[in-house]
Amino acid sequence: MVHPGFSVQKACASLLVSRTFGFGLVLMVFALALLAHASTYATGVAGFAGQFSCQDQYTCDYGTISVTVHNTTKTINYDGTGFYTGTGFSSGGSPGIPQTIAQTLVDAFNNDSSSPVTATLIQDTYLPGYTVGFTAKQAGVGGNYSTSITVTSAYGNFQVFGSATIAWTLTAHPSTGGADPAYLTESSPISGALSGGS
Repeated sequence: MVHPGFSVQKACASLLVSRTFGFGLVLMVFALALLAHASTYATGVAGFAGQFSCQDQYTCDYGTISVTVHNTTKTINYDGTGFYTGTGFSSGGSPGIPQTIAQTLVDAFNNDSSSPVTATLIQDTYLPGYTVGFTAKQAGVGGNYSTSITVTSAYGNFQVFGSATIAWTLTAHPSTGGADPAYLTESSPISGALSGGS
């Protein structure tokens, strides 16, 4: 004997709710598993500190700085006379101090939609200088991109007018947000890599 309250429609609806709830539970467990294994984005820094070699406020070392991340290279001019202008830029508009060098590179990478990284300006906590902080746009190990810096003096000598203190570095991103001064160098080119992508 069929119960008076029974109907095929009610039975199907009950089965549908049961299966839907079960499927939702599976989806929720799957989502939690994905969160537990969420990818991270690789980071790194290019740091600049010090002052270029100068004969006087009108004559200083100048040249180019090229920074490459993966398959993208940005090349900017530098001119040490920017130290004396009060703006950090030479009269010709080239950056000449660590802050303006780093900011110019930040703008160059961020203004390129095909750049594999986003860049930020960081006032260094280790150095009397500034760093370009890079974060890969691609999550995971695929974002652990190779990096390099090439600095070329127009004079072929960073010490052309006497002692220069300018130096640069490529390091993984320390927790304090700066470049380790132990890696500062005037050698060029130098190479490194973003790290932390997993």
